[in-house]
Amino acid sequence: DWSQPYPAAPWQLQEYMNSPVLVLRDANWFADFPTSALWAEYLYAYTHSHSVDGVIAFDQHFLVMLLAVLGPLQLDGVEYPISDQNVIAYMRESKNPPTGEMIPADWTRKDFIRKLADAVREKLEGGDQDWPVMAQVLLQAMDQRHLLLQFDDPVISTLLAQRGWDNAIRPGGGDFLMVTDTNIGFNKTNAVVEIGLTYDVDLSDLDSPVGTLTLTHQNNADRNVPCIHWNTGEITGEKSYPIDRCYWSYLRVYKQAGVQLLDATPHRIPAEWMIGQASVPARVDVLDEEQIAGVQAFGTLLVVPGGQTLSTSFRFALPQTVLSPRPGTDELSLHLHLQKQPGTLDHALTIRVHLPKNALIKSIPPGASVQNNDLMLQTSLLTDVRLDVVFSIP
Repeated sequence: DWSQPYPAAPWQLQEYMNSPVLVLRDANWFADFPTSALWAEYLYAYTHSHSVDGVIAFDQHFLVMLLAVLGPLQLDGVEYPISDQNVIAYMRESKNPPTGEMIPADWTRKDFIRKLADAVREKLEGGDQDWPVMAQVLLQAMDQRHLLLQFDDPVISTLLAQRGWDNAIRPGGGDFLMVTDTNIGFNKTNAVVEIGLTYDVDLSDLDSPVGTLTLTHQNNADRNVPCIHWNTGEITGEKSYPIDRCYWSYLRVYKQAGVQLLDATPHRIPAEWMIGQASVPARVDVLDEEQIAGVQAFGTLLVVPGGQTLSTSFRFALPQTVLSPRPGTDELSLHLHLQKQPGTLDHALTIRVHLPKNALIKSIPPGASVQNNDLMLQTSLLTDVRLDVVFSIP
């Protein structure tokens, strides 16, 4: 309803996507889910006589998990059953108009959502389910950030916050890190982008701890597709679901308050790669995230051509509060919390902690290895990662 006074969009959407106002479609811009949910409720009310009592968000992988328990669905007008094995392929194909025939007047490229929702609801309400197994799948989906919940009820909200199922950004004590990629490329190329994270915590000088984050973005799309941000033309088989493209991402890094950026390796974006035909300098933006308490955030624009890999690093001066003395002992504890971005699978993650040479290690996380007081843990961001390293200095 363009007669309504829509709020200004975040500056990144204005500058990089030519989107001057914030509409419901873009309410998920905010990394803090309660903030996104609040905007979704607000913008929904623009075209309805009422708002809603909460917001439930889920990604494609949640449907895979759900159908593995529910079993195949029979959808109206679909000749074959939809299962956990083919649901993603079905959704991608459904965004293409019918070929070789007149396009029905009532055809819309997202009608598959209604068909899936009706079939899932009908099967759930049928009652013939293994509810304990279903409950386990829902818990797993929430822990893995494939399902997010926000309700206006304060009792339920408290429970969701305690379990982290609302995906609010809460740094807490110790060291904190959350990395988010937002596809701003008018495409679905993130489906073929592999992301790896390495985070080094250097405690060799306890008075000046340093954290270094290195990210790699590998775009497995066709390397022969030019980086044209808008009106890219059509590629056979991808009329409504373009994947084989360059990858435009606005990368955000969230750290706890008190962190200072010492150095970074941002990337210059040439003008011909941008919708506005203006180059973007290699810069790191210090972001205003006043709605998130205890956070310092940084952002930068990336473009990764098909068939290429891009590496980006950030080096931070960490506050001494990343180390906590253990009461009644001479031991120090490093607590590190890495929060997963919802909608992602399991980015590869390597964590390294460099302790002083004379440190005596008391406790390390399961799966970690130690050599010469350097600790390394190789894992993935399937869920949030929390670890503690305990040591003492003679």
